[in-house]
Amino acid sequence: MKPKWLFQKLNSYLPSCSSPLSSPLKTLILQNPSSETSNFALNHGDISFLLSLCGREGNLRLGSSLHASIIKSFGFLDGNDPNNLRNVIVVWNSLLSMYSRCGELREATKVFDHMLVKDTISWNSRISGLLNNGDFEMGFRVFKQLYESGIY
Repeated sequence: MKPKWLFQKLNSYLPSCSSPLSSPLKTLILQNPSSETSNFALNHGDISFLLSLCGREGNLRLGSSLHASIIKSFGFLDGNDPNNLRNVIVVWNSLLSMYSRCGELREATKVFDHMLVKDTISWNSRISGLLNNGDFEMGFRVFKQLYESGIY
């Protein structure tokens, strides 16, 4: 992903409360303006924060673009490294929550089904997403699955 494109998209979509995030991004881009070859990376916390903002603002377009970028840099979703597992779960949960908050239950279901490890936050995001979007029957079924899995 080109850093200038990312920064322009973030600037146009993020609320003013996110200026502490956009300021360091702007500094990085101004220091290395070559958008074709710059190494510009966000960590798991940054990705999670951005996905949370997308969900809160209902910005599915930016959230799904971030999801596509995450898929391209597989390390964000690679749960095979035990030292990185907690960070990976945070990103998966942020994706799940973003899609649920944007009303994209089909995409939220795909994310949930592809998660290698599901914690209580994953289950809670899935159930609350279904209930908040009016799918009470499926929400109850997922709650029943949670109960039967013994994770609670």
